[in-house]
Amino acid sequence: MKDMSLRTCVFAVAVESYLDPKIPPVAHAENDARKFVEAWQALGADAHDCVVLVSGHATVTALRSRLKIFLQGVQPGDRVIFFYAGHGAAFDDNRYLTAYDTQSGDLQATSLPLSEVLQALRHCAGGQVLLFADARQGGLPVTRGMPPADPRLLADDLTCFCADYEARVAFAACQADEVSFSSPALRHGIWSHCLIEALTGQAPHAFEKGAVITGASLQRYLKDEVPRILRATLSGPERQTPCSYGNGADALVVADLCEVLAAKASRGDSALDGLIKESLLIGEDVGSVRSLRGFNKRFHQEPDRHSSAAGDFIQKIGCDDVKEHADQVGRQVQQHLGYKRRDVDFSCGDGAATIKTPDFDVNITISQDKDDPGAYVISTEVGVIRRSSIVKDARFLEVFTQYCDTLVIKYAQSVDVNQQIDDIEEVPELAKYMNYAPGGAWFKLLLDHPRIEITGTRNEMTLKLLEKRDLKTLLARTESAFNTFTGAGLTLLSPRATGSAPRQRSDLHG
Repeated sequence: MKDMSLRTCVFAVAVESYLDPKIPPVAHAENDARKFVEAWQALGADAHDCVVLVSGHATVTALRSRLKIFLQGVQPGDRVIFFYAGHGAAFDDNRYLTAYDTQSGDLQATSLPLSEVLQALRHCAGGQVLLFADARQGGLPVTRGMPPADPRLLADDLTCFCADYEARVAFAACQADEVSFSSPALRHGIWSHCLIEALTGQAPHAFEKGAVITGASLQRYLKDEVPRILRATLSGPERQTPCSYGNGADALVVADLCEVLAAKASRGDSALDGLIKESLLIGEDVGSVRSLRGFNKRFHQEPDRHSSAAGDFIQKIGCDDVKEHADQVGRQVQQHLGYKRRDVDFSCGDGAATIKTPDFDVNITISQDKDDPGAYVISTEVGVIRRSSIVKDARFLEVFTQYCDTLVIKYAQSVDVNQQIDDIEEVPELAKYMNYAPGGAWFKLLLDHPRIEITGTRNEMTLKLLEKRDLKTLLARTESAFNTFTGAGLTLLSPRATGSAPRQRSDLHG
């Protein structure tokens, strides 16, 4: 039983937009903070013990005042959690957290010294203090007298903060000489997304001893997962290295998810509910960068290599194309599915657009083609499906058949790919269509009539139509694939249970 007298107190700050127009926004910082706090509330934190300050509410004065009041309410033994998402800055050998009213011409005087925050946390009554910093450096304008950031400063500050108390631990999104990146598709900072996935039980690789997240297991997961998502998001050489600090960080229990996962399991209607974390419908439209509306033949050159600068350039000149694409999708969604104007939320900017409906979300992004540096890719992703029956609605299929040709099924728990390969090889009708990595990292099935490529990894299964787009066919073949792979009880897709796959004939190939 939990000791109900011990509380979890959360103070979260997210500065996404700034009063000074010269300071660029920090994409998705507000969503990071809100979802972070929701995760801790699901783990037992009371809403009355949580403070969330975002953008216009996160002025320097408000931060000082609210943090002081917050910490005064902490009792001995309470767990204190501090989260920050926004721009970080360095000046005169000191680190700063920017606030809504930070001024680019006077960063030192109009930002909050990190040392001040650490001093307040150090002297609070809490028995355990966790600090999570997604301070996204690299976006602040450099002003006269502002020296380059010393990579040692943040590490020194956080190491010193944690040094004299084993129950004081800090996690940072990146090293001080790196940049913390965000993902338009995830609508989160990449590090914050991974952190939230762990806290909500969506990342089994962050667990130890069943469903316990320790400092060591969380850091291992973040160091593995953040670079993986970064590589999938950007095509350049960017690096982001999550860091942790504290003498007791490895052994410290960050979160115990046993009750959360048990509650999820009790709500599940079937084994499938526990297996699948998320399903996405995805499609890509590719074209020459020179054909984008914002491309000026007199002043612009087509990129000849992959880089973050090229990706930013394509996002900038492709804004109008993304908006046109999103407008078209939005009109068709409303017309075919009968949503009223107030039922659909549309937002667009920075080369990305989101359409939220009562039944699902659509995210549209533009990026550099990973295979051709002179080409762009406009991706359409349908996810956050709130009503599962919508994907079988003929009106839904009519809209998205023209945009999507791939179904991605993300697992709630990692699967044994080697065991999947072994079981597929026992079905001759499937084995002849299969290829796989020698180490068992993935397998592929290339099926005929219609041509569908099925790719399986430990974290997800992808089914892609290789002929004309036809969602009805894709979904029907997916159902056939699941019938073949799962037999009685998700044998091939779930973590290995006793027994072997059913020996049955597959109709997947035609």
